[in-house]
Amino acid sequence: MSQLIDETTPAVQEPRQREEFTYKPVPPLAPVTMVIATCAVSSLVSIFGIALALAGVVTGFLCMTQILRSRGELGGKILTLIGLTLSVSLLVGGSSLHAYIYATEVPEGFRRISFLHDVSEKAPILEAGVVKVHPDVNEMNGKKVFIKGFVYPTRQTKGLTEFVLVKDSEKCCFGGQPSQTDMILVRMEPGKTIDYMEGLVSVAGEFKAGVPQRSGVLAPIYELKGAYYSRAKTAY
Repeated sequence: MSQLIDETTPAVQEPRQREEFTYKPVPPLAPVTMVIATCAVSSLVSIFGIALALAGVVTGFLCMTQILRSRGELGGKILTLIGLTLSVSLLVGGSSLHAYIYATEVPEGFRRISFLHDVSEKAPILEAGVVKVHPDVNEMNGKKVFIKGFVYPTRQTKGLTEFVLVKDSEKCCFGGQPSQTDMILVRMEPGKTIDYMEGLVSVAGEFKAGVPQRSGVLAPIYELKGAYYSRAKTAY
């Protein structure tokens, strides 16, 4: 009898051994989630990375749902968990970091304004045959403001005491001519100079509004008494 049992034992263990080494297919979203999560590390320096982290969270949840519904037929659970956890961490951490930088980048005593919405879109108005500053722009006259834009390139790149700040890089860097409401003449405070920088810059100072004096003359109608200048810490 004992000999019979010994002979049948391998037959019982063999299916178990085959089961242990059975390959489980991994959903394509598992490695995709991990790749996206790795790329989302850029969320610490770029807002585009936050979008990647969000995409990683979405694909991670979808993949994990697919794996759980398969009732053990699909693998890749650990890989998906790692990618999902990393994506969530970067989404929260990156968003918090950008929010903190945005909240603290404006120098004390200055008010943040948007070049597009607060200046460029507020063109001078014609009232009783007289050209006047837009009321919203006039409200900023004499106020200390913080604004972002691009330095209009000239031959001089070092030790500038004044420069033209423009709304976008398409007009300042590729030979285009910005409109009057897309330009601000920045005159740095006495003793302060700046060096030309490519890309978005931040400027803070006292705002002065003006209106065109002669038709056909294309020159900045707004001025800023520059007190602060640096590369922009955020792109928004």
